[in-house]
Amino acid sequence: MTKIKDQEAGDVKEEQTGFDIDMLLVDPFGEIKRAKENRDWFASFSSAVTHFDNFGTEKLRAYFKLHKIGIDEDTGELKKLFDEFLKGLSADNVITLLYCFEIIDDQTYSQIRKIKVERNRIDHSKKRGLGYRQSDDKKFVNLLDQAVKCLETLMKVHIDK
Repeated sequence: MTKIKDQEAGDVKEEQTGFDIDMLLVDPFGEIKRAKENRDWFASFSSAVTHFDNFGTEKLRAYFKLHKIGIDEDTGELKKLFDEFLKGLSADNVITLLYCFEIIDDQTYSQIRKIKVERNRIDHSKKRGLGYRQSDDKKFVNLLDQAVKCLETLMKVHIDK
């Protein structure tokens, strides 16, 4: 694995530290925080909903495996049809399934839905992007703070029941 260290004034040093792992680590909180600081409401809400979708899909995949729903008996993995089904779900459907399977509670579901509705409102508005950067709306900040809490909750869920 190659480790990158920042040096002074943009110098970069590569250092070999072991083996490569095909994995991408994502910091959803940093993305939301940076967009919030820049008052880029569209990017903030879009990022939050994208992370609900991605982390939620992984929780559903684990739930299906645990309950042996759509599992290939030979490989122990999801059958291609079920995997494609999960990949094709909208964020709205992922959130609803998380709630239906009791992976998330009522409060988390309600908060995520509010954030999703606000994202849709911003996305389909004529003020999308720069127009929403001009807003100084405490409602946005509060909802994004809730988005971080919901992501933390979702990430802490262990599928074991």
